[in-house]
Amino acid sequence: MHKLAIPTCLLAATALLGACGETTEQSTPEAEQEVEDIIVEDQPGPAIGDRAPVDLELANAAGETASVASLADEKGTVLVFTRSVDWCPYCQAQLKGLKEIAEDVANSGYTLAGVSYDPTSSLAKFAEDQEVDYMLLSDEGSKLIDAFNIRDPQYADPESRAYGVPYASIFVLDAEGVVLAKSVSADYKVRPTNEEIKKLIESVG
Repeated sequence: MHKLAIPTCLLAATALLGACGETTEQSTPEAEQEVEDIIVEDQPGPAIGDRAPVDLELANAAGETASVASLADEKGTVLVFTRSVDWCPYCQAQLKGLKEIAEDVANSGYTLAGVSYDPTSSLAKFAEDQEVDYMLLSDEGSKLIDAFNIRDPQYADPESRAYGVPYASIFVLDAEGVVLAKSVSADYKVRPTNEEIKKLIESVG
């Protein structure tokens, strides 16, 4: 796949913080138009080019535990951080929609994984009910969310059911866990489309 010579960003409304990175080949006028005026600096989470904290271990929906690093496919991992499969309809819709591109992501050489603070029992029920066959990971206690520094600070009350949720975020990591591209939403109601996610992955090859 071709990489773009300009900083590449996930297409979005201004409420969505763009994901940017430098690449090497010639860009097209269409690509230049896509990224025009939507780059936002200093978005939360590890920066492009930094190694993410992928040595932490999480459990999948079946209760099997492994480090995030060990889950990478040939090219890497696409981590989709969501708030909750139990009570967040925007997250539920996003995760159900990802079924449509899960095979494309796998064919691109990446493992697709949804991450939320839900217990494994909730993930298992959601996966069964919605026939989700890509990986769902339980970050109960929000240890990976905090390690990525993407906890949403507006939910500071430990009694809130949203305590510990992340910003709705996507990180494209290489096989070593280095961040290749990212998208962090400033508004949990704003989620990238499947086509935008595919473009984000394609932008880094």
